[in-house]
Amino acid sequence: MTTSAPIPPITGTVTVAVPIDQAFEVFTGSINSWRPHQFHIGAADVAEVVLEPGVGGRWFERGVDGTECDWGRVLLWEPPHHLVFTWQINGTWQFDPDPGHASEIDV
Repeated sequence: MTTSAPIPPITGTVTVAVPIDQAFEVFTGSINSWRPHQFHIGAADVAEVVLEPGVGGRWFERGVDGTECDWGRVLLWEPPHHLVFTWQINGTWQFDPDPGHASEIDV
């Protein structure tokens, strides 16, 4: 049996010249305006990207045909200071419903 070392976290920093509450609102409430629509997992083109507010909220794409494809779930919602949500897209670009396989995005 072979074991592999865990992948180290990927980190980055972006500084914006707006108050923190405005940055949080744009990141979460206006995700559709800045998240590129050309990257999607559904068969249909993307009409909208949604990040539902609150713990348990969905992160998903809605296609122009009305279909929805989940990307993950909100794990922590503490506006305007902290947000954690999952990335549940696997290596073949399909949604993986098992949260044990998810990556976490910590903002």
